[in-house]
Amino acid sequence: MKKSFYFISLFFLGWLIIASCVNEDSEKEDKLLDSIPDKSEKELDKTVYKLPSPIELYKFLNVSGAKFNEKSLNSIERKEKYNTSTRKALNLGIYASDLAYSAVFEKTQETFQYFKTARSLADELAISEGFNERVATRIENNLENVDSLYEIASDAYWDATTFLEAENKTELLSFIIIGSWIESVYIASNSVEKYSAKNEIIVRIAEQKLLLENLLDYLNSHEKNEEINKILRKLNELEEYFYNLYDGSNNINLTEDKYNKLVEKIRNLRNAIVY
Repeated sequence: MKKSFYFISLFFLGWLIIASCVNEDSEKEDKLLDSIPDKSEKELDKTVYKLPSPIELYKFLNVSGAKFNEKSLNSIERKEKYNTSTRKALNLGIYASDLAYSAVFEKTQETFQYFKTARSLADELAISEGFNERVATRIENNLENVDSLYEIASDAYWDATTFLEAENKTELLSFIIIGSWIESVYIASNSVEKYSAKNEIIVRIAEQKLLLENLLDYLNSHEKNEEINKILRKLNELEEYFYNLYDGSNNINLTEDKYNKLVEKIRNLRNAIVY
């Protein structure tokens, strides 16, 4: 396997799977937030935000009985249209999220296709370094051991982050995270076959407000360029709409009309990235 394969498989799964390691018996809000890996004080010297977890959302969709929707995936044919570093990084996040969605639903062919597509974008962005044969061997030897993969992914997350920061590529990291989260909410919205206020997938989509807050906290903590600011403005608008889905007691008050408007806003934001 090439280094680019290491990067996309480990880096993406790293920051996502860190989030999915939560206690099933914890409070509802805790289930929605990422846990922070147990690293040294030196490693945690920088502010660490609890970032959105598409893998956790995809696992939820799978357990809830949602059907795999191939039409929700970003076409791999569009990859050649992404000709700037910003668009490449955003869609690396999109494709990596599609990869995770395919993997959770055990779609081998799609998983392989999105590995290749994400790997290609990672190469073009020159962010495929940072992993070695030892890491690849650990992956191959632990494919059936979920706990070990969590540990490997966690280690790789820190390695990738260190590399991106050392190369002054934290902006690319921000774009990747944005793309992967937007794609996950878009896919979740496409998993709803019919509106119902009690639909657990719809409720989980509304609860993404908490994760969006953490994403914005993370983005606001980093030096921003105009491209990030443009996306931040759109994400802030989306956050404001999310707040309208809650009443004064912080309970979800999501009517069918509000839900449809939310889905439209998510779709428009996602399509602005992939097209």
